[in-house]
Amino acid sequence: MIKTEEAYQYALKRMNEDVQIIKDQRTHFEKLGLTEEQVTKALQPSFAFHNQLKEEIASYEKTLNQKE
Repeated sequence: MIKTEEAYQYALKRMNEDVQIIKDQRTHFEKLGLTEEQVTKALQPSFAFHNQLKEEIASYEKTLNQKE
């Protein structure tokens, strides 16, 4: 859970980095010859972490908007 502006900024940075990491992982798995189904399955943990981070960011932003 994001509780500070510093943590929020880090989460935003991390979320943007995750997009590139997931793209790189996809390329790596494809080069290994995995099928699309296998690639998708292999990326599920990365997608889950990324989605959790997006939810935490949205929750923090909602909290900020309520304070205004």
